[in-house]
Amino acid sequence: MNHGPSHRRTRIDWSLLVLGGGLACFLLGCNWLQPLSLVLPEPKQKVPAEFSHLSNSVAVVVWVMPETLYDYPNARIEVASYVADQLQSHVNGITCADFRKVENLIERASQSSFDPKAIGKQLNVHYVVYLELLTFAFREPHTPELIQGHIRSSVVVYDLTRSDRTAEAFELAPVEIFEPKGGPRTYGPNAMTLVRNATYTTFAGAVAKKFYDHEEEVK
Repeated sequence: MNHGPSHRRTRIDWSLLVLGGGLACFLLGCNWLQPLSLVLPEPKQKVPAEFSHLSNSVAVVVWVMPETLYDYPNARIEVASYVADQLQSHVNGITCADFRKVENLIERASQSSFDPKAIGKQLNVHYVVYLELLTFAFREPHTPELIQGHIRSSVVVYDLTRSDRTAEAFELAPVEIFEPKGGPRTYGPNAMTLVRNATYTTFAGAVAKKFYDHEEEVK
């Protein structure tokens, strides 16, 4: 028996059905590629280091306004410790000065005479990564029941490797992060601890990435 015409008609019917379904999906705004987006990895791009010469010994020096220390007395030393840890974990061949020694020198310096270069020279390091925290907060006065970490900081590198010990300054792009990124969370002891640690980790990671080649998701 010859089933040729019937077989061809069945194939044509299926083709029309698929085509019609695709057209209807297009007109109705269906996203049939969405399942693929759940499987395929996000595309990434290579990002070169903003400052690639960091080497040998490094001091992380953090400065915050006195009123910030009133609300967050450990802000300076906690940020410095996280940044130093991230730098040593990702930048080959460097050793960060003990953040407790750095903090001790900062406390001994008056606000009017504070000089990150001088601290670096006292510690006999090759580079100083100086962070001036322009914004440091976890709660807003008008919404004390909500918490979200917010740090905005300038980033300057002082090169102390010159033979005459004069410091050459390199101003890098500022860093600003929010954590959680999606918005504030309701305040609570456990939530505050989680948000604070996540904020420090995100900020320190953003600072460290300025000093080594890395990949970032394409936005």
